[in-house]
This record gives sequence, structure tokens and C-alpha cells, in this order.
Amino acid sequence: MKRIVHLGYFHRFDDVRIVEKECATLNELENYELTYITSNRNCSIEDIVNNGIRIKVIPIINRRFIRLFVFIKDAYKEICKINPDVCHIHEFILLPIVNRLKKKNIKIIIDLHENDVEDRSKFFENRFGKLIGKLSKKILIWYEKKKVLQSNGVISVTPQIIDRVKVYGVNTILLPNYPLIRETPITKKTHVKYNKEIKICFAGGVYDIWNHLNIMKAMEDIDNIYYLIAGRIEQHYLEELKNNDSWNKTDYYGVIPHTDVINNIYPQCDVGMALLQYNVGWLGKDGTLGNTKLFEYMQAGLAVICTDFKLWREIIEKY
Repeated sequence: MKRIVHLGYFHRFDDVRIVEKECATLNELENYELTYITSNRNCSIEDIVNNGIRIKVIPIINRRFIRLFVFIKDAYKEICKINPDVCHIHEFILLPIVNRLKKKNIKIIIDLHENDVEDRSKFFENRFGKLIGKLSKKILIWYEKKKVLQSNGVISVTPQIIDRVKVYGVNTILLPNYPLIRETPITKKTHVKYNKEIKICFAGGVYDIWNHLNIMKAMEDIDNIYYLIAGRIEQHYLEELKNNDSWNKTDYYGVIPHTDVINNIYPQCDVGMALLQYNVGWLGKDGTLGNTKLFEYMQAGLAVICTDFKLWREIIEKY
């Protein structure tokens, strides 16, 4: 039986892309043993087994400047106990572990989910100036190339990242984060009529990067519109939304199962909102195929209002 480890740090223990798509897909095949290792940054659970997938949650210490290194050390020990055939690394900050795993003859897959080189170099530029930003970018490009060359393959959700990395000569594959196709699509019955209530919606992690405050501000002068929101939200951001004049036209459902979103929220709505901010992590105005919002709304038969990312615009205009 082949053993495979997925390794994350910021990703939650129940991350849909990792657990329900990547791990579960392999788990449906014979002769694979799946383990997902992550930190307890976003959860307080103990180790569990979910549909045959072992989920190992490693506690992290609160000392900011060493906790990542301690996590990598503890994760390495756990991986050595498992002795997997393959380790799939989901975060750029975990790449220091690559060389140690290679010495154990473990095959490595690197998941470049976001454009971390640009994201981190932009952080240094904003904090320390353009010179440091340019220097950090060169160092990060060199570091990324070194780790990619030590790996056995790279996957990404974004075509531009694949194009950049494949010149290194390592196996690469584009793996967009599409919705699960086993979910039943919903067919809308009618088009929006402007003399009736119009309901718009968002389901997922409720963060400011999705421009909820801008959406609610745009709703202020529209009498017949309502905003349905579901998902995890930090308390301070929830208070910001509550202080908006459109809160009385907003229904927040909290954290609910995805099946409830599909069966109860989407059917009563007309439009799905996907106003993701520009960010160097998803290549500015080029965009990413790493987020499912656009595709979930399409699958549910909803109209879509989305950011004019180049990748998204091509899909919207064609389909």
C-alpha cells in the first residue's frame, strides 16, 4: 500500500480542496493510505479519521518568530513515522522541509496555490522600500527555483504560475479548483424581474477581500435588494458590517453546511457576488482559478457579478 502525506500550515483541518477533493479522490482508489498534517492555528480539534483519511493536527507554540520552525520540526518527525512514498506540500513557507524529505527518498509535490514570490516581495517593498523589495524578489525567485528543482512535480491553480515554473524542466500540471461535480446543479426557473425583491448572495469565508462593505454601500439606495451571507467571519469584521446602513437588508446565516447553501440559499437568490480584490497573490488583474465562487454560482444557475480578472472575464464572456 502506498502512503501519501499532505502537509499544510495555515490551511484548516477541513480544507475542502485538500481533504474533500485531493485526499478523497485518492482515497477512493485502492492501495493508498492518506494522511493530512496541519497546525492548530485555525482549529482546536484532536487527531481524527475522516472517511478513511487520517488528519493529524500539530499544536504550535505562541512565540511568533520560532513557531513555524518548531512546526516544521514536529511535522518532519511525524512524516518520518509515516514513511510515505509521496509528500504533497501546500504552502510556500513549508518549502524548507523539502531537502530533508528528499534525503529520505520521499517524492515531493509542491503546490504553488498562490503567487507567493510576488506577494512576499511586495510585502518587503511596502515595509522597507523598493530596493529591498527588488532584492527580496530575486532571492525568492532563486529559492523557489531551487526547491522546485528538488521536487518531483508542481501543481498550481493558475496558468501564469505554471508557465513560469515549467521552464525549470520539472513536471507541472494546472489543476483549477473547480466545484465538486458530484453536487447536483440547480436550475433557475425565471429571469430577474425588476419589480420584485432581488436577492444577492455570498457563501464562504467572509473576509474584507470580498468587498462586502462596498457591496452593502452600493445597496443603500436600492429598495428591493437583499444580501444573503453565509460563512465563517471574525467578530470585528462582523461588527463593521452590522454598522453599515444596509445591514437591515442583510441576512447573515453564520457557518452552515455546504449542502444547506446549495439547497436553501442559492435557490432563493438571483445573483452570486464574487468581487474579489486585486492582489499580487493572484496576479493582480490576471486573476486565479484557485477560487470556486464563480463556478459554484454558475453551477447553481445564478447570474454572477464578479471582479474583471482576465481569467474570469474570458469565462464570463464565453459562457
